[in-house]
Order: sequence, then structure tokens, then C-alpha cells
Amino acid sequence: MQLERRAVFKSGAEDEKTVQWNQNSWKRIRFCPRVSRPIRAIDLTTSILGTKYSAPCFICPAGGGKLAHPSGDLALTKVAGKHGILHWVPNNTGCSQEELADARADTQTLYWQIYALEDLSVTEKEIKQAISLGYRGHLFPDFDWMSAVSWLRNITDLPIAIKGIQSWKDAALCMKYGVHPWLSNHGGRQLEGAPSAVDTLLAIHAHCPEVIRRCDVIVDEGISRGSDIVKALALGAKGVGLGRAFLYALALREPGVDKAIRILKNEVETTMALLGVVSVDSLNPSYVSWVK
Repeated sequence: MQLERRAVFKSGAEDEKTVQWNQNSWKRIRFCPRVSRPIRAIDLTTSILGTKYSAPCFICPAGGGKLAHPSGDLALTKVAGKHGILHWVPNNTGCSQEELADARADTQTLYWQIYALEDLSVTEKEIKQAISLGYRGHLFPDFDWMSAVSWLRNITDLPIAIKGIQSWKDAALCMKYGVHPWLSNHGGRQLEGAPSAVDTLLAIHAHCPEVIRRCDVIVDEGISRGSDIVKALALGAKGVGLGRAFLYALALREPGVDKAIRILKNEVETTMALLGVVSVDSLNPSYVSWVK
């Protein structure tokens, strides 16, 4: 990968301290393993917004895939389908909705990211086209609470996740309006000093734990190993996304993405076995602690 393109993927806001904190905050979570438990087969399957997947990790709608390789999100979609994991497609993918829909496996479900334009009729057309092509969930990172959710619900009854949740109060609003919170500070690219996903997850547990029970909480930011994924799941996340990691892997085309997924699955499985847990659904906060 050319240095200039790698710099695009790696960069963050200002001094990039938020990018660093996104990664370092996961290191503050320590495991509390249980011993003398029968560990035979580890079940990684889970449900994200009502669709079953082979693993709780997924490919984030990062954009810029063609900077890593000309195949871009087409390769990500194909390999995600091969492994049965979610590819949440960005609408700035560089590939058309039709191309990606045609590239998916027969049983593969894709989700679509939406950025609302000033002319909402254009956004509505985009949403309806995605639905007609079989995209089964939507991500909406730009809106105001009172108008946007009702506007979206007039278009579709498919699951909706709101990306960019950085406060437990906004997570509670997601629950109130019947949508799902995606905890993200947008890769540390926007507000320097923004909370990490870990910070927001812990605040939700402290102030509105019912969000964990009633919503599918989505998490990204700073995930670099399978052990980070397990920490997020133990804290209540239903799906854990990685963006930069898969863009780097994409530089080696489909084999690179394939290997990245296999590494992550293996690390998640190994971590769960060493924790004494045999299924994703069995993970809970008793398996982790926060080191201040």
C-alpha cells in the first residue's frame, strides 16, 4: 500500500490522541476467567439486528476501499459472504448498490449506511433502492431525533442503527425511539477528546443498563484483536465492527481479507475458551473488570 493511502486510513483529528485512546481504553479492561469448566465446542454465532451471523465481528462501513485495492468493497462483500459475517456497506463505497448486491452469496445479508442529503427525496430514493436490492438494515449517522426517525419509519420498517452515539443519554434516546445505538467517535477523525466506545459502554451500564437489554448495541473503535471483541461482547455489545483493519487487509485483495477474518475468529474462540465460556450469548460483565 502506498504511504499516502495508508496515511489516509491511519489519520485522526488534531494530535490523534483520540485514535490512541480508542485503542488504549480496551487495554484498561481486564478479564475475570473461570476455571474447571467443560470446553468442547465454542459457538461464535450471534444475531445482529435480527439476522444470524457466524461471528459477532463485522466489516464496518469505512469507505475508501478502492484506495486499498481496485476491487474495493466488492472484495469485502465476497469474503464476508464466504465466512458468514456481516458487511455493513458504506454509501461512499465507490461501487454501486447493484454491483454489491450481485456479488453477495445466496444466503448473505448486507446492511446499508445512509448519509442524509439536504434534498431528502434523493436519500429516500437511495433507501428504497437498497431495500429493493435486498439490503436488510440501515445505518443513519446524521439527523435530529424528532424528525429523522419518524421520517425513516415512514419509508421502512427494517432495523435502524444510529452511528456516532457517544453519550449514555443519546443511547437512552435510541431506546426511546426504537432504534439501535452504534457507539462510535468516527474513528477519532472528528472531535479530539471524544469518549471511546468503552467509555460510553461503561456509562450506559452505570446510568441506563436497560439499553443493553432492549437494544442491539453496536460497537467499533480501537478494536485490534479478538480479545478486544470478547471484551466488548462481555460489556453488552451485540456486534463489534472493524474498519481500518479490513482496509489494510484489503491491500492483499481477497486473500488478505480472508486471513484477517480467520485470525479474528480464531482469537475470539481462543479467548472465550480461556475465559471458560462456550457461547457468545453466555458472555456478560462478570467476565471483565475496569482498571482505573
